[in-house]
Formats: sequence, C-alpha cells, structure tokens
Amino acid sequence: MRIQSLFAVTFLMATSLHAAPAKFTKDSGTIIWTGGKQFVGDSHSVTVDLKEGSLDLAAKKGQFVIDMTTIKTTDNLDEKSKAKLAGHLSSDDFFKVSEFKDATIVVKDLVKDA
Repeated sequence: MRIQSLFAVTFLMATSLHAAPAKFTKDSGTIIWTGGKQFVGDSHSVTVDLKEGSLDLAAKKGQFVIDMTTIKTTDNLDEKSKAKLAGHLSSDDFFKVSEFKDATIVVKDLVKDA
C-alpha cells in the first residue's frame, strides 16, 4: 500500500523576511498530519505535539522536532476506532514509535504560494 503524506505546520508569526528566526517550544502548537491511500480517496488526519523547532524566514529554512508518542486521530470515528488507528500508526507497520519516539521535519526551502 502506498501512503501519501502531507505535513502542515501552522503557527502565528510575523511574515517579514527581516524578522529574527522564530523559536518554538512544546507549548507553541500542534502539527496536523494527513495521509491517504493513493487512487482510493481514503484519508486520515492526526495530530502530533511539537517538542521544539525553529524557522528562519530570511534563510528560508527551519527544523521541527515532534513527539510521535502523542499521535491522536481527528477523524470522525468512535473512540475504539480512533484508538485502533492511532495504535496502527504507532506500530512497526508505520512509524515504529516504540523505537522512534521523536521525528524531525527539516525545512530546506520556503517559497511563496502563488
């Protein structure tokens, strides 16, 4: 099965390219992740907590460390199904959270959305 992933990081910050690099802590926000099965149109959304991060708009780069042990589904499912999905994503089939408790998102370039 092929999974497409889209990471969206949303924070309130100044948009000036001359601003100092922004630093983030675990209290700064949550990352929303959406993954779907290609050609089927089925997708799931989960949140994971941010541990730390930085974003330098002038240099167009950044890095975010996320706590993979905090996976929670936001799908409109009953609690049992939500727990099952979160468990499946945490398993060795996907993120192997038992071994990889943190994940790092590296921003190598930023481009203006047209």
